[in-house]
Amino acid sequence: MASFNKVTIVGYLGRDPELKYTPTGTAICKFSVATTEKRGEQQTTTWFRVTAWGRQGELANEYLSKGSQVYVEGRVSLQTYTDREGQTRSTLELNASDVQFLGKKGEQSGQFEGENETTRPSKQQRPADPEPDPKPKTLGDLVTPKQLWLIRKTAREMGISAEDACHSKFHCPMEEISKQSASALIEYIKQVGEGLAEQNAEQDDEIPF
Repeated sequence: MASFNKVTIVGYLGRDPELKYTPTGTAICKFSVATTEKRGEQQTTTWFRVTAWGRQGELANEYLSKGSQVYVEGRVSLQTYTDREGQTRSTLELNASDVQFLGKKGEQSGQFEGENETTRPSKQQRPADPEPDPKPKTLGDLVTPKQLWLIRKTAREMGISAEDACHSKFHCPMEEISKQSASALIEYIKQVGEGLAEQNAEQDDEIPF
């Protein structure tokens, strides 16, 4: 039986997002999200380090801020690292395939234990640039089986999910995109893969939250 790794969380940002770009121009947005479960009188807070890519990452940086409520779907992994005191610690890393902003823009919520209680002002909002329609205008412009094979092959080489990449960039299944969008998706997968490699190389020097 096939297995897969996909989780969904709804929580609140513990700090403002941080946006960077790879040398190839792919946006990488990182932010921490806290989820809270309450059982009787006991309350447990779990932190996730979320990474969003490309246009989705840019939108997250524009529309989210500390205290914002957010829905995130993606693949989770447990990463370990050594802090400055030599202690081995672990963190939950969530590679986002879908990010949805809940509540009104700039809306703030409560603070979380372990976070600075000073809330920074919300970032100035601006309308997002519309994405081109990835779907074909005619049946003859539909993605070909050879292109689908090449998309999946490229994704395997980069160590990412082709389906997640397509939903992140175009918000639709791969089988529904156009030939031109297929070429753009392949380039996007390459950029995300290169960004992941850079992220992994820098991970040993990072301290979460």
